[in-house]
Amino acid sequence: MDLISVETMKDGLIVGAAVGAVSAVAVMAIGPHLTDVSGNVAGWAGKWALISVVFGVFAAIAYGALSQQWDWGPQHFLVLAAGLAVALTAMEFLPIYGGGFAPNWQLYTVLNFVYALGFGYLIPLLH
Repeated sequence: MDLISVETMKDGLIVGAAVGAVSAVAVMAIGPHLTDVSGNVAGWAGKWALISVVFGVFAAIAYGALSQQWDWGPQHFLVLAAGLAVALTAMEFLPIYGGGFAPNWQLYTVLNFVYALGFGYLIPLLH
């Protein structure tokens, strides 16, 4: 399997669009309750949907590389994705953001796990 093939790109775009739709819904649901987001919820939703599509292509390439290099299966990729979500969420609560929590930590926590479950489950499913 080629790491950067048309099939890999297609899989990444499909999964990215699916995760993008879920992340846009999450932003639309949580965004109005956050002061930094409330004025431009649709803009934030669009931004995270676009980021999801781009990230989907990279996740598909990463899965291809990991499955070839280390013979990783779907469960390994899901555990890696969940582990990254936990690590990124934990970083939101470290005093590295001017002494307090990350701005909009509620939204980023939800998005971390939407991404982890979405990409960690769907990318291996399509390969």
